[in-house]
Amino acid sequence: TIAGFDGPVWSVAFSRDGKSVITASTEYRDSKIQTSVKNLDEKIIGELKWWNTETGEFIKRVSVAKEGVRSLEATWSPAGDVLALVERRSEGRLTDISVPGAFGQRTTIARFVSFEETELKLLDAQTGERRIKLEDAGTTYGGYGGHIFTRLERPVFSSDGTKVAVLAGEDVKIWDIRTGKKIRTVKKLNGWPTALAFSEHADTVAVASVKGKMPGGESEITLWELATGKSVNKLKGKNDLIASLQFGAKDRVLLIGSLQYE
Repeated sequence: TIAGFDGPVWSVAFSRDGKSVITASTEYRDSKIQTSVKNLDEKIIGELKWWNTETGEFIKRVSVAKEGVRSLEATWSPAGDVLALVERRSEGRLTDISVPGAFGQRTTIARFVSFEETELKLLDAQTGERRIKLEDAGTTYGGYGGHIFTRLERPVFSSDGTKVAVLAGEDVKIWDIRTGKKIRTVKKLNGWPTALAFSEHADTVAVASVKGKMPGGESEITLWELATGKSVNKLKGKNDLIASLQFGAKDRVLLIGSLQYE
């Protein structure tokens, strides 16, 4: 049992050699490793920490997210050298805005504006330094009060480690990690995307989506050819919420993990 955090742990992965476990967490202080939460008023940062799998001892840490980070989601590449990190930040700012006033004139008042930023980064898994900046891999929204929702989640690498994909709102975005260029945006899905998987040769991506509330909703899995962006097959279901996908048997089968509502 590893107890060296001062905030929530968002993801865990083994190092490639299996000798250490790597955690992604948000921390309420950056002065030292804490064993209990004492003061939540200090700044929040995001950290990767390495721990010895045999002893649980702390090895090292790397700061990977800016102050004010709300949550992290980390996925390691197949080779273990690249880290795909979704960083979510939120803050409130007192901002001057112009509003209609008396006699048709406009006046300036201070209003509380909420901002939420979400970004997918590719980092060196050993140093935490950014490998390359991904094209169109961030979202920023601002609004007056209420709830603001931005979505980038569940980053997935292709088996050859050359591509990374992420659920982005109602779409799926795919990048070439060698250039940082966006290869494809999969749109016009039948509902809200819930899972994705690359084929073994990274030429096809499977996307699961759900439409409507369960029970009574419909699910659909579509297979998309990356070179053309065309849908090449569809699998439909009823009352099953799909949480995970995985190609197998040299891409001849697709394994589906779902919650079935009977």
